[in-house]
Amino acid sequence: MSGAVYLRIAAADLGGTNSRSAVVEFGEGDDCRILDETSRSLDIQNEPDFDTILRQGIGATIRECRHSINGIAFALPGVINGHQVVLRNSNVRCLQGKVPFDLGGEISRVFRAPTIVENDLAAALEGEVVGGALKGQGKEWGLLENIGTGYGGSRIYNGQAVAAEPGHIFLPSKDTLKNGFGNEESELCGCGQLDCVEARISGGAISRRIEKICSEQSIAIPTGKDPCVFADERASAGDDWAVHLYTNIAETLGNLWGSKLNECPPMKDIIYTGSFLMRA
Repeated sequence: MSGAVYLRIAAADLGGTNSRSAVVEFGEGDDCRILDETSRSLDIQNEPDFDTILRQGIGATIRECRHSINGIAFALPGVINGHQVVLRNSNVRCLQGKVPFDLGGEISRVFRAPTIVENDLAAALEGEVVGGALKGQGKEWGLLENIGTGYGGSRIYNGQAVAAEPGHIFLPSKDTLKNGFGNEESELCGCGQLDCVEARISGGAISRRIEKICSEQSIAIPTGKDPCVFADERASAGDDWAVHLYTNIAETLGNLWGSKLNECPPMKDIIYTGSFLMRA
């Protein structure tokens, strides 16, 4: 970075599978950079202790920076009140049973730095508006959705960024519509409701569907291989079960898009991100 550094922020994202963090330096105008030596990713899928994740994740990032930081920006899925308190969270195991939880206050106490907590997709949308696909004149109607471990999203309506929880829209299966709510084909979402979008086509839900299909058809998933990666490979090879699965997922996404566009005709830009969609 050329010139003086005016702001140094430790930024972190806490998801259902990984916690990622880095330190970002800001200079004049739009000049900013990530300090590469501080970037880290921590596997938290089977780690229930939040304090351990905090210290090994963003805590290690702050120590690696070797400079004073001006503040902390922390993003995670769920409903956030006042940029501080987590009111609802479905996918982060280490926070289950803790809500409502003053996450901002806890992080500030541990690291002695001002902290802002934001919904992860609201933060991502702001990034797209400031410097990404939604930057510039005329980008006033758009939606951003993410298929990772869960299913999240945010919106921009007439130039105004609006947080959303699209993963918790009711999405019954054909069996549910035929046989009634709460039948054996219904899927329980982490939020406690049945048949949410997240319970059907999030990355975690798709992974479980693949494991169920493979178990029923006596198909062996190689040890250590992610079920979604395995399904990708088998779909590319033309295996009927995998092609059918991804056709169903694509049709479901298409129907969701159609519903959103019918509800809000001015919507012009659709951005999809997430580990499930963006694997190498």
